[in-house]
Amino acid sequence: MNHNGKENFFSKYKGLTEEEYNLEMLYAQKITHGKLHKIRTNINVIKWLLASLIAVGAVIVILMMKN
Repeated sequence: MNHNGKENFFSKYKGLTEEEYNLEMLYAQKITHGKLHKIRTNINVIKWLLASLIAVGAVIVILMMKN
């Protein structure tokens, strides 16, 4: 098992002050928030497209049944 990544992590963040640690955490949260916002936006677009396709499909089926 490769522990090199873990060792690099600990060597990089070992000497952080409380303020530096809080800034690192804030930055990580902002990155995560941005990614989640993009995902949420994309899911919203997909939901509306799907709802529109279902509505158009229902209208087409109803119009075809009338003929």
